[in-house]
Amino acid sequence: MKIMTKSSDLKSRSQNDYYLSLAHQEISKLSVEDKKNQNEYVEILDLSHNEISDVSFLTGFQRLKTVVLDHNLIGSNTVFPYLPMLSMLWLNYNLIVDLSTFIPALARSCPALNTLSLVGNDAAPSYFNGKTLEENLSYRYRVIYLFPQLCRLDDQDVTPSERQAARTQNDKILCVSAFKILQKYLARITIKL
Repeated sequence: MKIMTKSSDLKSRSQNDYYLSLAHQEISKLSVEDKKNQNEYVEILDLSHNEISDVSFLTGFQRLKTVVLDHNLIGSNTVFPYLPMLSMLWLNYNLIVDLSTFIPALARSCPALNTLSLVGNDAAPSYFNGKTLEENLSYRYRVIYLFPQLCRLDDQDVTPSERQAARTQNDKILCVSAFKILQKYLARITIKL
């Protein structure tokens, strides 16, 4: 499927802001046939309410600032291409269940991200999916630590106290990990002696 075929596919919200909506199109797979076409101008892309699991096609949209992929099939193993200008990403109500690999990879792919929304995914604990406040805070701290420039996570602004708590929590995790490694090492040395 060619994403854009004519100038009228692009809509301008302002003189410098071009957006494309392909929402509710039952799209499961996209390819970019002509990267030098209008795709290079798209800054806002709405692909919500489709069946997308592979986002490699986003490579053709190097000027993207906002991507909406709500209600798709994005999973924990989905890998985003490098999108240096992307500042807002909505991934609400997808299939993300594990943040341990997803968030670090996303942080490398989207270094300028300042707004991220993962509401409705199992990996984003909240009161609405039966999780505790402690689980929600731990989730927020992990994500905030890996995205130090993040201003908004899900439905809440990131506060200075959350940034500090994210650094503190990560430091504790690193200390515990280092301690466990040291314990294993010392146990091996002791056995040999």
